[in-house]
Amino acid sequence: MPVAQAAEPSHAGVLPTDSVEAQIANAMSAAPLAISQDATILGFPVEGEEMVVLREGTNDWTCFTDWPASPANVPQCNDPVWTAWTEAFLAGEDPVVT
Repeated sequence: MPVAQAAEPSHAGVLPTDSVEAQIANAMSAAPLAISQDATILGFPVEGEEMVVLREGTNDWTCFTDWPASPANVPQCNDPVWTAWTEAFLAGEDPVVT
């Protein structure tokens, strides 16, 4: 009887190499359209550490694409306080919420 091979792990979300349109749609899926349609959209870089601006927004919200290191689909949209927290965390700084 042949031994079954484990399937290669797959990524449930988007990757930085996916189209900009796919990354924007993924990030927008993290919030209601009333918020995400006017939010700034940030994606993870293919190389380096700085987030990539995929689309400038006109409200105070920022939506992030799925984190490529996670096997789950985890996009998020944050208000200004949590955007600052996330940016500090990603920069290796101590996040501060006031």
